[in-house]
Amino acid sequence: MHPGLVLLLALTLGGLVVGCSGEAVGLAPDGTEPAPTVLISGPIEVEIGHELLLRATTEGAEDHGYRWRTGDDRIASVDARGVLTGLFAGEVTITVVGLDSGLSADHTVTVTDASQVGP
Repeated sequence: MHPGLVLLLALTLGGLVVGCSGEAVGLAPDGTEPAPTVLISGPIEVEIGHELLLRATTEGAEDHGYRWRTGDDRIASVDARGVLTGLFAGEVTITVVGLDSGLSADHTVTVTDASQVGP
């Protein structure tokens, strides 16, 4: 189904419509198409020296790639594929921008120091 299409179900009895249900598929409650958005999925915690993979998806628009950046390159680095490496304990915001749509999203990751964890 595509946004803007209506799914209609009619119940008939002897050729007479006795019930009808309709639903606008992929539309916001007010009937408009939802705004395009970029989403980030992936873990929210990583240890120093370890890596995790973040993934970006675009809904309502099309992107052929993404640009990743870290809010603090002392705490974590992130490469062009969304691979984040924990460098120093702390919290960092990772931002992704869709190359075609220009839409962006943020994802917060906590970098932990396993040597600081008690018994």
